[in-house]
Amino acid sequence: MQSFFYFILVNWLQFLLAATASYMLGSVCFSIIFTKFFQKGEDIRHLGSKSAGFTNVLRSVGSLPAILTMIGDFLKCIVAILISKFIFSFVTTDFFTLQYISLFSGVFCSIGHVFPCWFSFRGGKSVLVSAAAILMTDWQTLLTLICIFLLMLSICKIISLSSIVVAVAYPILNVLFLVFREKFFNYAYPGYYIIGSTFFCVVIAGIVLLKHKSNMIRLLNGTEKKIKVHPRG
Repeated sequence: MQSFFYFILVNWLQFLLAATASYMLGSVCFSIIFTKFFQKGEDIRHLGSKSAGFTNVLRSVGSLPAILTMIGDFLKCIVAILISKFIFSFVTTDFFTLQYISLFSGVFCSIGHVFPCWFSFRGGKSVLVSAAAILMTDWQTLLTLICIFLLMLSICKIISLSSIVVAVAYPILNVLFLVFREKFFNYAYPGYYIIGSTFFCVVIAGIVLLKHKSNMIRLLNGTEKKIKVHPRG
């Protein structure tokens, strides 16, 4: 862990560039862009639940713009991580360090998505962006989380509740999967990496949970809406 902190100090410029690029890309909110395109200038933040996210686009605008939003939000995080890894490819090839870089980039992309500089710092809830970050670091964890999400959604029909459950499960699954692989498949995952990666997982999950605060209140009050596709979809 000490060597990684030293790595940060030595390569502070690369971290600054990666953070800036990831934040700027994260700030491109496709829910706002596609809603303005399909709804002739309407702002998704003034429609439905007033959230700049996939679910509100699906409910308030339609399935096509919602699908385009999902693709755009997912891909922007992948691009951000690829750019960050390219920036660091000149200074390291270490697998664990590049995993940290991917998670680091995912955090800043999520921050950009939630607080977009291009759209008055009012963005979405970072579920799809977080999913892309997980894909780029551990696809098996993402696959498991998708299964949990779909199971919850089939039971409760509430996207926000399913997203909250998945966010809570993410750091836990990260630890379990890393320990499981090391124990049963002889993968060498150092303790510092398990701790460090889980820290990033907690940050990513925390961003999602904080943005679902209003949903949690509605869930407790029993007023959270179940999924319903806009008829124009």
